[in-house]
Amino acid sequence: MVKIIRGDVNIISLLEQDIPSPQDFYKNYIKERKPIIFQHFISSMGDDWKKVKQEWQLNLNNNNLDELVQEMKLREDDMLNYWKNRFNNLEVFINQLHENGLSHPPNFEKKMNFNQAIEDIKIQERTKKSVNGKWIYCQQIPVKDLPSLKDDYKIPNLFKSSPYSILGANTFFLGTTNTRTTLHYDRPLVDNLFLQIWGEKRWILYEPQEGEYFYPFGFETKYAHVSQIPELEGEVDLQKFPLFEKSNVLCEFILQPGDLVYLPKGYWHYVKHETLSVSLNFWYY
Repeated sequence: MVKIIRGDVNIISLLEQDIPSPQDFYKNYIKERKPIIFQHFISSMGDDWKKVKQEWQLNLNNNNLDELVQEMKLREDDMLNYWKNRFNNLEVFINQLHENGLSHPPNFEKKMNFNQAIEDIKIQERTKKSVNGKWIYCQQIPVKDLPSLKDDYKIPNLFKSSPYSILGANTFFLGTTNTRTTLHYDRPLVDNLFLQIWGEKRWILYEPQEGEYFYPFGFETKYAHVSQIPELEGEVDLQKFPLFEKSNVLCEFILQPGDLVYLPKGYWHYVKHETLSVSLNFWYY
């Protein structure tokens, strides 16, 4: 199941109860701006998600998520080869992070052959080191730029009854162990449905009002939604960022394969790949 490290968050196991109706989801979560995790989301979906189960997850099927993660670790090369064969020589923009795997401004994008990106990711995952000084991360690649990908699944209908929400973006993520995204909220202010498909990601979540302790970059930059605190692994430098000590974590958890988290507008979050990882997200404006 979802691993709660500290704090608390609502969790619904879709093996034990049905996913809320769009009406209930709007009333209880969107309107109240309350995060929630739906465990076993993918396995609870019907034929609309069959290709994700059979191909993206290599038909691995185990309701014990810890065991499933271990099976996925043994099949990492098979998974990467699937994506390599699927997109082959497609040119896409790939993020190049800091050499230690941290996504913290400034980051850079480079248009790369998907085939080459996968080969670099294989080396990066095996060595736990960057390739030629650049840490590769397939981050927020628009699904519309990946031919036929959107035909593999049906967009969740949880926002169907939200009167002010429209789907703004649907993006794809593929990254290696120890890739970290620094503390930030999603901008412009958007609701985020984030689906973990392969591997595990650790999340640290803060409520919006905690942002006054996070030293965001100035509004004159394009990073006003990002904390200047580069890293939450280990001890934060309280001499440089003394207000951080006043902040309160809402929850810290590890999202496992098939789990879906709803992140309301304005929630600050830090994310670390615990393993090789594939994810999708759906942003709603």
